[in-house]
Amino acid sequence: MWVGLGSDGGGRSNAHHRSMECIRHPLPGERSLPTLVRVPWLAWLEKRREGTLIRAVVRADASWLVRTGTYVAALTGLLWAGLTNYLFFHAAVEGFSVVVAALVYVLASCTYRYTNDDLLLFIGQAHVVIAALDFLHLLSYQGMEVLAASCPNTSAQLWIVGRYLSGLAFLALPFFINRRIPHPLILAGLVALASLFLWAIFVGKIFPSCFAPPVGTTRFRILSELAIIAMVATGAVLLRARRAQVDAALYRSLMVAAACIVGSELCFTARYDAHGVVNIVGHILKLAAYNALLQGVVMKGLKQPFDSIFAKLQASAVRDPLTGVYNRHGFRLAAQHEMNAASQRGSGVATLMADLDNFKRVNDTFGHQAGDEVLKQFASILTASVKPTDTVARLGGDEFVVLLPGAGLDEAQAVADRIKRSTRAWIQSARIAAGIDVSVGVVVWSPSMRADIDALVHEADEAMYAEKEAKRGGRKR
Repeated sequence: MWVGLGSDGGGRSNAHHRSMECIRHPLPGERSLPTLVRVPWLAWLEKRREGTLIRAVVRADASWLVRTGTYVAALTGLLWAGLTNYLFFHAAVEGFSVVVAALVYVLASCTYRYTNDDLLLFIGQAHVVIAALDFLHLLSYQGMEVLAASCPNTSAQLWIVGRYLSGLAFLALPFFINRRIPHPLILAGLVALASLFLWAIFVGKIFPSCFAPPVGTTRFRILSELAIIAMVATGAVLLRARRAQVDAALYRSLMVAAACIVGSELCFTARYDAHGVVNIVGHILKLAAYNALLQGVVMKGLKQPFDSIFAKLQASAVRDPLTGVYNRHGFRLAAQHEMNAASQRGSGVATLMADLDNFKRVNDTFGHQAGDEVLKQFASILTASVKPTDTVARLGGDEFVVLLPGAGLDEAQAVADRIKRSTRAWIQSARIAAGIDVSVGVVVWSPSMRADIDALVHEADEAMYAEKEAKRGGRKR
């Protein structure tokens, strides 16, 4: 049996109603956005998840074992390669570092329009310049015989130059947090600094010696390694002081990279054998630092922006783009859920159909843009007139519907009266809304009724049009 009301509170009949506490939750397919309430919605889904909890834990443990086994195998292979064929090991590690550094730049620059993160872009710009220096270091390494100027000292000088840029980049990181930077100018400055170093090594030949046979590593190189450690550590401390302003995943990746760089430089400072275990560990730590940087850039530059985009797309499937309330599809999902919940709890669902009288006059007089503003204001009034647990939706045009889970006839009529008072108060103060009015139809559904969502909407619509007829002096329903 339906209970329907127009504006004056007249109804067809009475029905059993019982209030209940009901919480509206994200609809199926709707991701949790900042404006939505995220609480468990479908109880049956949670029950099904409980049955799969143990299997999920087993799969997580298996995945952890696979990752751990992979890391251990890779570490063992690198150590074995370094001890048996150091030239191959050096070429593999440095080559991988160059590729990762170039990839960091590509990802940071290509995703900048999604992230708008100048810190991330600076990391990419710095590392693409460092990649160029490391590539020259790789080509000039003794045994590669690619560059004409190849010798142990030239290779060591290029190595130190690359590490200096790495240390300076880490030291400068905190200054690029939440700041707009002239991107071409920064990249040009980094290229100019690298070019100055290269001129000092290959042309001017004024760059201090870093390797002098038979002594080996020079005092300048040792002091340089210590200076680089100090720069990276200082940058990490400054970054930690502003961690609240940095993306959590990127911050963790940068701190891991900083720790690995410091450990790597300590290994190169303390080494006694250029091909020994300490030197091999230093290169492996450098590899780990670049891997951490790559993961941070991928998480910040790719995964998070696209997750946000997909969440917005999913939300748009149930949200009206003009007013921000639910659309017709979102309303049907919400109504179905509330009717199912009401059937389980033995309570009812009140539905309000609201429509703006003479709305066409606004479009004809002031234009469709003014009409859109009227619709957005009306949606705001509806949202402000109900509880956060209720549902407001726009079915199309100037027709809106409100779901009041657990509400009885009196409560629903009180909400309808509140909507009318607020709307009419706004109409009196808004020039573009002059001449319009609001009509609200009220019906209450109970579990004993064998009616679907379409029937619910139809009855609410009938009640609303009965009110319109009453305003025209016609017969009330």
